[in-house]
Order: sequence, then structure tokens, then C-alpha cells
Amino acid sequence: MDREAQIEAIEKTFEDVKVPMKEHYSKKGVYPVEVISLLPDSDMWKFPCAQVIFDSDPAPMGHSASTQIEMMSQAMIRGVMDESGEQFVAYFLPTEETMEKRAKDFVEGKEYDDEQVQMQFLIV
Repeated sequence: MDREAQIEAIEKTFEDVKVPMKEHYSKKGVYPVEVISLLPDSDMWKFPCAQVIFDSDPAPMGHSASTQIEMMSQAMIRGVMDESGEQFVAYFLPTEETMEKRAKDFVEGKEYDDEQVQMQFLIV
């Protein structure tokens, strides 16, 4: 779809919702019990966000599956800008030292200290 077709498709959705829904569009005999308007979260929409889809598994190779899952659960994705003003997405994985420190802190009941965290940097 080109830009104009996308805009037209979006505009059409605003017209489509004005038509009362009496029956499911593809399942005959299924009727709405209640129709509720779905609005954006006005508290959260001020924050920028992006959906990131990886071409391949972002887990680091050479680790067990459980270690890979643990590392990815602590990973961060951030939008960054280089010196020339070019924007890109960076994927940060915790180092093994950081993973060990976080596990030790968890066992000892200590609060997270981001000053002592080290992350590996991967360009996505």
C-alpha cells in the first residue's frame, strides 16, 4: 500500500464504526451482547514506542537455553542516535558478570543498582 491508500484505509475505519454492529461479520448467528468504545490510553500515548521484530533469534550463541532466556529477559531495547544524527535501535544484553551480580543481589534481597550494571551492545 502506498501512503494515500493507507490514509484512506484508516479513514474508512472511522466510517465503519458508525454502522451499528448487529451480527458478527463472518460467524452467522453470533451477536454482540455489548459494544464498547476502545480509546487510546491518554496517560500512556505521550510515550514513544516501537515494535521490534528480530530477523533471527536475539539470544547469544554458546549458552544453554535457560541462560539465553534469562539474558533476554533482562535485555533492553533503546532508540539511539549516532554522531551524525542517524537514529537506530540498539539491543543491550547483560554481561555474564551483570547476570551473576543480579542473581547474588536477588538472593541477598538487595535493590537493583544500575550503576554496577554492564551491558553488551548489539545493533539491531
